[in-house]
Amino acid sequence: MLDTLFNINTIMYTFPIAGWGVDTYAMSYLEFWVSLLNLGSVIAFRKNHISAYPLSIIACAGLAVMFYQINLYSDQLLNIYFIVISIFGWIWWKKKKDDGSELFSIRYMNKASQLRMIVASVISIVLLGTFIDPIFSSLATLVATILGESYTHTNAALPYWDATTTVLSVFAMYLLTRRYVESWILWVIVNVISVGLYYYRGVLFLSLEYIIFLANAIYAWYLWHKESLSYSSNLNTCDSVTRS
Repeated sequence: MLDTLFNINTIMYTFPIAGWGVDTYAMSYLEFWVSLLNLGSVIAFRKNHISAYPLSIIACAGLAVMFYQINLYSDQLLNIYFIVISIFGWIWWKKKKDDGSELFSIRYMNKASQLRMIVASVISIVLLGTFIDPIFSSLATLVATILGESYTHTNAALPYWDATTTVLSVFAMYLLTRRYVESWILWVIVNVISVGLYYYRGVLFLSLEYIIFLANAIYAWYLWHKESLSYSSNLNTCDSVTRS
């Protein structure tokens, strides 16, 4: 049963897809269920609903397994991070202020924080794209040694593109847990790259899903931007009352 659900080579259904460069596409059970849960989680995040977190944790566990099997190591590490940050996000979103309001309101970062994020992103992408193979190889070899198993490393498929989506996703997910609007701007960029990345790697169902993710991120950006205007208006009102 577990092998059926967690093996990318266990096929659920074969689709005829003439015109995509291949005649058929074999979709695994693993790809199917993680895609559905992932879709549910991003829709819940768009709606600012806490149910996004349990859905995200389960989906990311499955995605980590799948990315290992198709040699996208940065994405595997990324989904392990998603599991951890989702646990913290779940706690933060459940926590309330003394007056019963949300701990974090939907808002934009200040300009200085935005600049620091951009600089840190560029540096991190270059470093991760350069060193992802030796880092992952060392970690995987260590784990294999502890478990008494053998391990043969296969180089990352597209290290710099993979690193770009990984780094931006790290920032995007953290900002999302703190309810910053910029998180959705980063998700738009990540989703555009991911559509091409997963299509290239032959994970067509996931590539199609990222088109849906892209539309969801654009819409979420619009909704959260509108909500942030209300937050800014309330701040200005409070500031005016304080000064008077």
